[in-house]
Amino acid sequence: MAVSCIVLSSDVMFLIQHSTRSRTIRSTISARISVPSLLRHEPTNAAQPWTWRTDLAATQPYWEGWFAGLSRKFLDAKGGKLLVLAGTDRLDKELMIGQMQGKYQLQVFPEAGHFIHEDQAEKTAMIVADFYRRNDRSALILPPKVGAIPKT
Repeated sequence: MAVSCIVLSSDVMFLIQHSTRSRTIRSTISARISVPSLLRHEPTNAAQPWTWRTDLAATQPYWEGWFAGLSRKFLDAKGGKLLVLAGTDRLDKELMIGQMQGKYQLQVFPEAGHFIHEDQAEKTAMIVADFYRRNDRSALILPPKVGAIPKT
């Protein structure tokens, strides 16, 4: 089996190290794989040949609007719900109460960074698969609806 090797520039390695030092991604192996795809190479800019593909700072004015009312919408959604977090420090009051009332399953991976699915890939996969199995209703055989019962 052939193994390909990607040679990363020192600039890219610096950004990978930044991602792990800031604990955005805690797995160095994962960061080496995913961080380069978040970057854009601009060879004409000698001072900064690598930049982030998305300028997150430019989206800051919209952040509050994106999340306004999101907890209520999540809690009001029909069906099973799973919330996977790296920490509970940003869990708002509405979500705390909903979790205590059993309205959703909360799974916390304190050893993960922002990229939970990369830092804790196996655990995340197991949690999601178990959640799916517990909430899968495709095999249920339900009685017909009252309007569908033939009249005798």
